[in-house]
Amino acid sequence: MDKLYWVYPEFSNRMEYVLELWNTQIYSPKLIYSPNIPKNSQFILYENSKEFHAIPNSGFLLSNKTNFDFCKVDEQLEYPNFDFFSYVFAMATECYHYVPDFPKDFYGRYDERFNPVIIHQINEKPFFPFWANKICNFLKIPIQYYPKEPLWITLDIDNPFYFQYRGFYRQLKSFAKSLLKLNFRELIYKLKIITGFEKDPFHSDNWLNIVKNHQFLVFFLMNNQKYHSNTSPKNPFYIQEILKIPPEKTGIHFSLNNHVESKKMFTEKNYLENIVNQKITKSRQHFLHYEVPTTFHQLLELGIEQDYTTCFYSKKGYKHGFVRPFRWYNLLNEEATNLLRYPVFFMDRHALKESMNYQETIEYIENQINIIQNYGGIPIILFHNETFSGIMDWKSYDFRNYF
Repeated sequence: MDKLYWVYPEFSNRMEYVLELWNTQIYSPKLIYSPNIPKNSQFILYENSKEFHAIPNSGFLLSNKTNFDFCKVDEQLEYPNFDFFSYVFAMATECYHYVPDFPKDFYGRYDERFNPVIIHQINEKPFFPFWANKICNFLKIPIQYYPKEPLWITLDIDNPFYFQYRGFYRQLKSFAKSLLKLNFRELIYKLKIITGFEKDPFHSDNWLNIVKNHQFLVFFLMNNQKYHSNTSPKNPFYIQEILKIPPEKTGIHFSLNNHVESKKMFTEKNYLENIVNQKITKSRQHFLHYEVPTTFHQLLELGIEQDYTTCFYSKKGYKHGFVRPFRWYNLLNEEATNLLRYPVFFMDRHALKESMNYQETIEYIENQINIIQNYGGIPIILFHNETFSGIMDWKSYDFRNYF
């Protein structure tokens, strides 16, 4: 395996983390820190110099600062003329979200209109492997990626049923809404579902046979309050749906606004564990809502090992610039933790938000899968069970036949 030395007289925890990121994302060459220029080996000088193919050093990795100045980088460059290593660290840690007054949206999420990765359009490509490849090509070092991984479909079950099994009062309320709108077609459709002449379009019969042909994970909500599931987690039919999924492919979908409340998170996780009779180690936050570092502290304390909240809610693309899982770094303690974050490059609702039709959506997904696999990554998408229903927002998206 080829070696590439990263040369700078001082070393820090942040630099050690960046070394880890390189070596878990790139199979070869291995990146090694050195305080001195090695003999007869390729190296990167990390200083503000035009000699020895140096990469500029902004000092961010040797500080405890959380404010990092992003800017749009020129993708046509053969070699980075910016502090590539600090960009990698800042994107992995989301250091900008540690700023106390970072704007929030209606739901209390970090407002992505102010996210520097989106502002400077760094989300459009897998930032890390894209530039690591340029560095190695410039230095004429063969680069080798990890083996290709197949597509992973991760499903959020926000609403296990469209109408069936939702409980008498919820069904009655739904009937009333259809009547008030004079939507008799919808009313007849609901009657057919409840009488068994039509299958409920959100039911697992409509999506499980599709996703089981892929690597997949399913995240279940254990809360039926406002903005959450339309079905109680105590509903026996919902429990039957959960038990259809192998426990190792089951994750907890923590509720909106419970992301900083450890007792409520524990209750939800414990409830799901009692249903599947196995420890739950995978999670995703509802509405992709979280708070750094509090949410991730809670996940670690709850025994969560893998988190799949690494996805923009408003834009498709690469939130952290990676295509393989990476450990969460706690900026308050300046240390890497054992919580693995899995990058998700596309969510079904991105198609709606960005006015992508079915064909454009499929072309984008296929193109990104190819890019990620060529970089030795894991292509992961976020869908909902209702995405396969063929109704409402998804009338013109025939994902059932595609997958």
